[in-house]
Amino acid sequence: MKNRDILLKRLTFRSTNRGCKETDYIFTDFALNELSKLTESELSDYAALLEIDDSTIYKWFTNMEDISPTYDTTVFSKIRTYNENRFKNIAK
Repeated sequence: MKNRDILLKRLTFRSTNRGCKETDYIFTDFALNELSKLTESELSDYAALLEIDDSTIYKWFTNMEDISPTYDTTVFSKIRTYNENRFKNIAK
């Protein structure tokens, strides 16, 4: 197994087992469908996001708090856009 494959499996597991249903919902579908499309740099940014506690992540994604500039990355925008589109499709 290649290092990238191992990293993707590890990140997917961490995305789907966060411990908070709200953040599981934010990360799980994105990880299962989009993670393999990310660049190495984006995977690094994604891994850094997974280190942030659930309550902070939830506040960032629901606009209850401004995201820290350190984590305001392309991958954060991709996750946000992915989930916004997902919610639109659910509402239809």
